Amino acid sequence: MRIAIVGGGATGTSVLDSLVRHHRGPGRLRVTMFEMDERPGPGRAFAPGSRTAGLNQPAGGITLRPDEPDHFLDWLARRAGPAVDPDAFLPRETFGRYLESALRAALSCGPDRGVHAGLVTDQVMSLDRAGGRFGVRTATGARHSFDAVFLCTGSSSPTDVYGLSGHADFTADPYPLRPMSQRIPPDATVAVLGTGLSAVDAVLELAIRGHRGPLRMYSRSGLLPGVRNHGTKSRLVLDWPRAVQETITRHGRLRLRDIYDLVVREMAAHSLPASLLHQEFDPHEHAHDRLARQLGAARRGDAWHALRNEIVMAVLEGEGVWDHVDTVTRRVLRRWHTVLLSACAPLPLPSAGTLDSLIARGRLSVEAGIQDITPRRDGPGFVIHTRTSRQTADHVVNTIRPHTVPTPDRVAAAVASLLTNRLAVADPLGGLRIAPDTNELIAPSGEVTRHLYAFGQLAFGECYFASSSLHVITRRVEHTVARLLAESSAPRPTVTRRPYAPSA
Repeated sequence: MRIAIVGGGATGTSVLDSLVRHHRGPGRLRVTMFEMDERPGPGRAFAPGSRTAGLNQPAGGITLRPDEPDHFLDWLARRAGPAVDPDAFLPRETFGRYLESALRAALSCGPDRGVHAGLVTDQVMSLDRAGGRFGVRTATGARHSFDAVFLCTGSSSPTDVYGLSGHADFTADPYPLRPMSQRIPPDATVAVLGTGLSAVDAVLELAIRGHRGPLRMYSRSGLLPGVRNHGTKSRLVLDWPRAVQETITRHGRLRLRDIYDLVVREMAAHSLPASLLHQEFDPHEHAHDRLARQLGAARRGDAWHALRNEIVMAVLEGEGVWDHVDTVTRRVLRRWHTVLLSACAPLPLPSAGTLDSLIARGRLSVEAGIQDITPRRDGPGFVIHTRTSRQTADHVVNTIRPHTVPTPDRVAAAVASLLTNRLAVADPLGGLRIAPDTNELIAPSGEVTRHLYAFGQLAFGECYFASSSLHVITRRVEHTVARLLAESSAPRPTVTRRPYAPSA
C-alpha cells in the first residue's frame, strides 16, 4: 500500500509514528511525506524561535502517543535525567525537538517493521482520483500515485484583515517570535492585533526581551484567554459519555439547551450555583478584571475554576460530542467562539501572572471594539480606530484569525483541486466536510471519499475545537490508522521486526 502524508508537522508526524508502530502486515507500506519546511517535525506550532514561549499544557499532559501518556516525559528523562517536573510548562521548542526525534525514529525504524518512508521537500498543488488511486502533483511538476492520502496541513498564518501587508512597520505573523521581537525598536509603541494565545506569545516575548515602549492588544471582544487550573483536581460526577448518549437517543441530536442542562446538573452535583457559569459569558466584564478574577481563582484552587476546565474538556473535546450537536446550536456556539476559545485554550499560571503584572504596572493595555487600522498620513506608524477612541502605534503585529477558519496558504491550491475534482465539499463552518467517525472527506454526492483523510484545521467545521487539540487529534489519528491497516489486503511480507521507540 502506498500512502501520502501531506504536511510534516505534529499531526503528520503522528500519522507516520502510528503507521510504524501499528503496522503488522500483510504487505509493506510505502509512505511519502510532503513537507515544504526543510526541518519537518515541529510544524508551525512547535518550531524553534523562542525559549520564552511555553507549552500551554504541563509536560506530563502532552504526548504524541495517546496510549503512552508518559512518552514525552520518558524522552525528556533520557535527555535531561529523571528530575523533569511533570507539572512544568516547558518551552514549545523543546516539544518540537521531541517531535523531530519521533520523526527521525519513524523514518529509520520503519523498514524493519515493513514501513518504507521518505520525505519530499515540495508543495502539493493538486489531487485527483482515477482507477481507485489518488494522483498527487507537486510544484516541481512531479506526479505520484497513492492508495491513501492523509491531509495534515497544520494551521494557517494570521489573516491581514486591514490590508497592511507590505508596510515596513507591519509584522504579518509573529512567528518565529525571536526575530519578530528583534525587528521592533525597544521604545516603539506596539499594537498587537488579537487577544488570543498567539497575541499573548507576542506580548510576552517583547516584554521578556526588555521592550520599553507601550504594548497594546486590540480585538473586537477584548477577551484574553482564560487561566489554566493549577494543581487542584476536580472529578466529574456525571458519566458524561453516557449522559450525552442518553440525550442524543432521546432527542436525536444534541441541542444547546441539552448542553446547558448537563453543565448545570454537573455544577449542582458540586453544590455550585449556575450564576458562576453565567459570569463566564458576561460581555461587560473588563479584560483585566476577568484575568485577575481567574488568576486569583486558579491560585486559590477554587472548586468552580477546577471544575470548569473539566467540563470544557467533556463538552468541547469529548469523543463524539460535537458530532451530534445540531446545526442551530453550532451556529450559536460560533457566536460565542471567543469565550469558548478562552476556556478551551487557557494560559498557564506563570504566563497569566506576567500579563496581570504588565497590565497592573501600566505597561500593557487591552482594548476592545477595534474597527479599523490605517497607515498615518502625516508620518510613519498607524492609526487604530476603536468604538470609543482613536490611537496611534509605531508598529503593528498581526495575530488575527477569523472565526471561519481559512484554508492554510500552503495547501490552498490542493484544496481547490479537491473541490474541482469533486473529491470534497466545503463545510459552511470552515474547512472541508468529513465523516466524523473516520475523518474521511465527503464528496458533493454525500458519499465518503474512501482513504482520503483530513485532520486539524481542514476538519475545523466538523470537529471544532477538537481540530486543534493535539491529544484529540492523535486519538483520531490512531483510530484512523488502525482502521486503514485493518482494511489492507496486500500479501504479508517476510520482515524482521525490532522494538521501536524514538531515540533520545
